[in-house]
Amino acid sequence: MSIATPIPSVEPPSPPRPLSKAALRRSWIEPQVRAWWLCALLLVAVVVCFCIYQIADWHAQVRLIRTGTKVDATIIGNTPTYDRNFTRLDPVRPIFLRFTLDGQIYPVSGKIPDQLPPRKPWYLSQDHIPLFVDRRDPNTWTGYDRPPPLAPQLFVAYIFLALAGLLTFCAWLRRRFLLAWWRSGEAAPAIVVESRQSGSSPRSRLLRCVLKSYSHNAKHYEVIYPSASAPVVGQELWLILPDA
Repeated sequence: MSIATPIPSVEPPSPPRPLSKAALRRSWIEPQVRAWWLCALLLVAVVVCFCIYQIADWHAQVRLIRTGTKVDATIIGNTPTYDRNFTRLDPVRPIFLRFTLDGQIYPVSGKIPDQLPPRKPWYLSQDHIPLFVDRRDPNTWTGYDRPPPLAPQLFVAYIFLALAGLLTFCAWLRRRFLLAWWRSGEAAPAIVVESRQSGSSPRSRLLRCVLKSYSHNAKHYEVIYPSASAPVVGQELWLILPDA
């Protein structure tokens, strides 16, 4: 890849070139920079959605603890079949319980630590534990007697935010490289020999160019150019060469 200047164009200034507002602005939307910060932006959007879901779920659990009906539930076991042997339950598998509310028996199941808190001594079949139940929907319940800490539930969000920061830093480094390339690269006139739609930039054209000072067998350079002002095959433009 190389850097192209708009057309109709005059020869760019000799190195070191000043960093104009147009160059600073354009550097952020260059595909090799844009890909990094777009990925960072996508991660931030995922983190925001994840945090909203986790915080809403946490508030729902707090509301259930404060306003739910407290019932005494019996642990059935790791299966819906009643286990009468006081078996220690597998914490990875779902735990089945049943409770009575308003004279009706409700079988439910939950997992640790989603609905049931980790505890010692461990859960055994035939144990009795208190639950807070939503009277309007008895299938909505929690085994927590106090709100669980919110921070551990957002741990994944911290990791993704750190990764988003790393991607943003990579975009900044790549932009610095491009600006340094613009300031010190050698300018050379070139002719467009092929123009096609860019897969990575739908609103841009991918141009293949060859330097005017070489024959048709010379090395080809590729540049991304906005579709609205992209030159056509046979037109000239100035390139800032990376290997100068």
